[in-house]
Amino acid sequence: MPAGKGFFLGPVLRGTDAPLTCDAMNAHEIFGPVATLARYDGDPSFAMTVVARGGGGLVTSIYGDDRDWVARAVADAAGWNGRLYLGSSKMAAQSPGPGTALPALNHGGPGRAGDGGELGGDRGLHLYMQRCALEGDASVLKSLIA
Repeated sequence: MPAGKGFFLGPVLRGTDAPLTCDAMNAHEIFGPVATLARYDGDPSFAMTVVARGGGGLVTSIYGDDRDWVARAVADAAGWNGRLYLGSSKMAAQSPGPGTALPALNHGGPGRAGDGGELGGDRGLHLYMQRCALEGDASVLKSLIA
């Protein structure tokens, strides 16, 4: 490749009506600026089944003001993500956004979104533990742990 050249891709938005069988979405780890919109019926368990087909992820964003729905989504999503971003209408304007890396948290999750645990030592033990960081509306977070 000539000096000063690289591989660049403009933003791409893909879509699928069949997220459970969409190999292009589930079998490949694709980084932005690429996103896939997948149809689902509003059931958080189904949405997390789709995430699980991909083997886990760094972060999943969960937006909603229905506390029961958010609690179900968190329970279903925590095992498949390194971090969950919980958005609500109350804090939407002040949100740093789901892609914000937080220095106190690991950047990684289960599956191919690993966090360096394969390097051994103390971090290697974390391969045998499940953890998930939650961030978002304080009142939603308090309702989950109260």
